[in-house]
Amino acid sequence: MKDFDQKAIDMRASLLIKFSKAFSHALKYVTIADRETDGTISNNHYKSKNLCVSTAINQIVDRQLVSIPNGSTPELNVNRRKAMEYQESGQIDHEGKFSIFGQIIQQLKERCPDMENFRHNSVDERCYRINFKGEGSIDAGGPFRDSLVNIVSEMEDGLLPMLIKSPNNRNDHGSNRDCFILNPTSTSPVHLEMFKYLGGFIAFGILSKSPVPLNLAPTVWKQILGERLDLIDLESMDAYSSQILTDLRNYSAQLTDEEFEATVDQTFTTVLSNGDEINLCENGDSRKVGKADIEEFINLVIKARFNEASE
Repeated sequence: MKDFDQKAIDMRASLLIKFSKAFSHALKYVTIADRETDGTISNNHYKSKNLCVSTAINQIVDRQLVSIPNGSTPELNVNRRKAMEYQESGQIDHEGKFSIFGQIIQQLKERCPDMENFRHNSVDERCYRINFKGEGSIDAGGPFRDSLVNIVSEMEDGLLPMLIKSPNNRNDHGSNRDCFILNPTSTSPVHLEMFKYLGGFIAFGILSKSPVPLNLAPTVWKQILGERLDLIDLESMDAYSSQILTDLRNYSAQLTDEEFEATVDQTFTTVLSNGDEINLCENGDSRKVGKADIEEFINLVIKARFNEASE
């Protein structure tokens, strides 16, 4: 920055502040439904969000959070020993009854069927008070935080069927090697209900500014926000697949049609994060990717990979 003229820096800072104020004032004209419609105020507002200073964004979020009324804080009883024994047996809690997470949601379904307990907008709030059976715990905040750590461990260790390691995590390659993504094979009504309550915990973390310690891949968060995803995002969770697509694009630019045909043996199929191979179009396993098809193929792969758990 010392190489820039101070006057230019001051003018740039003043412009950013003015833009941020205008960005904040324009929020009342914004609707989520029009966000993807080109030319609308909502679309232009959405595309310019990265130009707004973070303090203005935080103020916008804070104003929305304080307007949300707090929900209740039910008292729950959980048997951690029961969950530990179930995990040690090597089983997966597909029924959502034996894990700590399962015991919690079974009680919340009865006591807070509308999930209003997750509505709390203070960092000191809890979405439930918890008693660990046989442990003599008194929840002044510590047991609640412990339960959140326990829930995350159950998801990441495989006791719950909700998360799987991202390809970068599984292959120990690329960035974000400690991250997890949603399990695309968990689609039963019970599984979907568990995902709904996972969403409740994420919402509680956002509202209370006390995040649940989930190691979700950046692509999962971007999907929650409705962000558009591209090849760079694929690299952040599956560097091997991203590199293959990048190489194919480079080959198409460097090789003639005949050379590409002789060098590249790829059909319109892709492998998902759980190892399943799928067709990207009708009869994709018998349709070979030609030089002219590269962009179509890449777009179909990206669409398929980021819709693995769309249900």
